[in-house]
Amino acid sequence: MSGKQIIAVAVLGSLIVFAPSASARAGGSFTTIDVPGGVHGTAAFGDNDRGDIVGQFVDNIGVTHGWLLHDSRFTTIDPPAAAGLTRALGIDNRGDIVGEFVDAAGKTHGFLLRHGVFSTIDDPNGKNGTAAFDINDHGDIVGAFQGANGVGHGFLLRHDVFTTFDDPDADRTPGTGTFPEGIDDHGVIVGNVLAGTEEHGFVLRNGTFTTITDPAAAGRTGAGRTSGDRLVGFFVDSHQVTHGYVLLRGRFHTIDDPLGVRGTLVHGIDARGLVVGFFFDATGAMHGFSHLATDR
Repeated sequence: MSGKQIIAVAVLGSLIVFAPSASARAGGSFTTIDVPGGVHGTAAFGDNDRGDIVGQFVDNIGVTHGWLLHDSRFTTIDPPAAAGLTRALGIDNRGDIVGEFVDAAGKTHGFLLRHGVFSTIDDPNGKNGTAAFDINDHGDIVGAFQGANGVGHGFLLRHDVFTTFDDPDADRTPGTGTFPEGIDDHGVIVGNVLAGTEEHGFVLRNGTFTTITDPAAAGRTGAGRTSGDRLVGFFVDSHQVTHGYVLLRGRFHTIDDPLGVRGTLVHGIDARGLVVGFFFDATGAMHGFSHLATDR
């Protein structure tokens, strides 16, 4: 792995058995995910085919931690250099986890957690920070870095070599750019493009970018992960409400957690069609969820 090797073991949280609460609806059931200690919210970002899920939670003093849910038990994930914010964003079928953390100086770094050892991931061009979003079963990692001018660029890390890529629709102004979110075992990359006030998803396959826009969207569509012939993400409608979606064979299927009165976002999907994400309830509190869409 390119980058500084940090000798540490994942910080173990209270290994509390996860007791899911499911609410049925047409097309599958929703299971709420709340990490013990996540007083100010839980979000799920990625899952693998073994049923492992990763995400973030915010504790009682406002510190954001990463987490892994494996065999119905939560483990807290905090790189030793983290200072207030860690997000676990992607996991492969071997259990390798990637994500991002912020250090004491306020700079964002990517990380890889493999066999209990953290490695930092810093794109050499990431003067203003690097984040790792996903990893496939070949060990390929995708993420984004922010250059000195504040523009975001995508990267692929393969065999210790960083390759930069940019969607041709992406702006070149600070705060905009190309932000890949996922990579599958065929090397297909999905993600988001920020161009001014507009946002749309993209699929990068064999060097060609394809735009993803949900027809129900009013200016914003995001793409999360892909598995097989399914792609997941989110969109914002004309009432500024956020919804999740699954794109299957050219058709968009909306996903709304029944408890997500203030919005639902979908980020991950596994080979079985189990999607994960987070929603905001009637009080504005954030909760993770999983959902098996049996009719999709």
